[in-house]
Amino acid sequence: MTDKEKLYLRIFSTVMIFSGIFLFLFPERLQESTSSMSVDEQIDLKIRYSAIPIAIGIFCTIIVRFSGESTTYKLLLALLTLDFGYFVTRLIALAVYDFESEIQFVWLIIEIIIASVLLYGLKLKKAPSKA
Repeated sequence: MTDKEKLYLRIFSTVMIFSGIFLFLFPERLQESTSSMSVDEQIDLKIRYSAIPIAIGIFCTIIVRFSGESTTYKLLLALLTLDFGYFVTRLIALAVYDFESEIQFVWLIIEIIIASVLLYGLKLKKAPSKA
């Protein structure tokens, strides 16, 4: 990857992260929200449009370091950053709404389990064979 491509990738990742943050703070720009929404619906609205751009931005930031790895390793890394994007946005949204949603806690635990499995897969993929 050339320096110019790395620069474009860095700019793209920065734009994606900031757009994800913007969409997290102002989800009503894409979908109208009402005051009668439950806490779960408000958290889902914040996560719906912000988690994926944040995850793509994080992935584009770190993929340069793993350019020599296999496609499977990069795929596991992409899934891990996607899960991390959902985890971070869900955790921050829970904090914004004073941790009132039990359903969102369950999803947070599920995301931790998914991340653990993906990290284990990355560790297995990275480990040298003993044969």
